[in-house]
Amino acid sequence: AFAFALRRPGPLSGLLFAAALALNLRAGHIQITYYLAFLLGIWWIVEAVGAVRHGRLKSFGTATSWMALGAALGVLMVAQPYMLLQEYRKFSTRGGAGVEGAAGLGWTYAMNWSQGIGELITLLIADAYGGSALYWGEKPFTAGPHYVGGVVILLAVLALWRVRRNAVWGIGIAAFVMILFALGENFPLLNRPMYEDFPLFSSFRVPETWLSLVSLALALLAA
Repeated sequence: AFAFALRRPGPLSGLLFAAALALNLRAGHIQITYYLAFLLGIWWIVEAVGAVRHGRLKSFGTATSWMALGAALGVLMVAQPYMLLQEYRKFSTRGGAGVEGAAGLGWTYAMNWSQGIGELITLLIADAYGGSALYWGEKPFTAGPHYVGGVVILLAVLALWRVRRNAVWGIGIAAFVMILFALGENFPLLNRPMYEDFPLFSSFRVPETWLSLVSLALALLAA
């Protein structure tokens, strides 16, 4: 829906974006929706730079406007449960005093299950650090690795090398940034200021969850 809105801005694309967002929010996994917003946000920035460079600001602005209207409509369609969540949030560790006294989750708790730097090899070799029965990585334990495989990674690299499209660069940059987020406490240079200053970043735990969106991004690039 996002890609369609960028290419064909209009009422139809706005409604499609609203429906897609409402379905996503209806699934109730706000952490994944939050991470997806980062992917689309970085993609949007790359498209904005391209629009400036190639004189397509009017079309890009129209597309953004329709998506903004669609986003508002999508949120309104599922507002009721999220209004309750917002009301309860201030009484939980996610929005009140965290386990270390900070707003949101405490740093140590939020950064549990940070992906080890060397453990990123599991995207290519699934059993490089064992699995659920025998695991020797940095996390306390795991049910299994985030794995996409050599074919997907090869095709994704080929896309970044050979396909000159804003979408490819947007998704590729987003994948790289999300890999850094997945490192959590193992890359504090980025994650500490994000945790302290970026809205809602401190509300979610298990940084390796970012790799779910990295897997999606790599699959899109491979396709």
